[in-house]
Amino acid sequence: MKNNSINPRDVKMRLAYEIVKFFHNEEKAEYAQNEFIKVFQKKNIPDEMKEIIVEKNISAIDLVMKTKSVSSRSEAKRLINQGAVKINDVKIDDPFQLLEINGDEVLRIGKRRFFKLNTN
Repeated sequence: MKNNSINPRDVKMRLAYEIVKFFHNEEKAEYAQNEFIKVFQKKNIPDEMKEIIVEKNISAIDLVMKTKSVSSRSEAKRLINQGAVKINDVKIDDPFQLLEINGDEVLRIGKRRFFKLNTN
């Protein structure tokens, strides 16, 4: 790495692959590596997401709180105001905006939190 012949990211990815392979198996290591590339390098949505059941009409701040991934309404409001909350890649910018959820939408909070939305 000192002579810049290899990217540190590639070394980290190889190390992660070997660790997962050691503790699980090669198939799971391949899946994890492909999922990492898909989500964090190509910025696509992951195959597996936590499913959240919500009301058909819900405010943006209540939707973020429903995920239980934030500790307070003020944190949820801050994330929305900063543009870190998206539904199907459409940025939500008003915490009190009333959203109409039809089911099968994908909620993204920040870079790493994904949720599949369904209605009751």
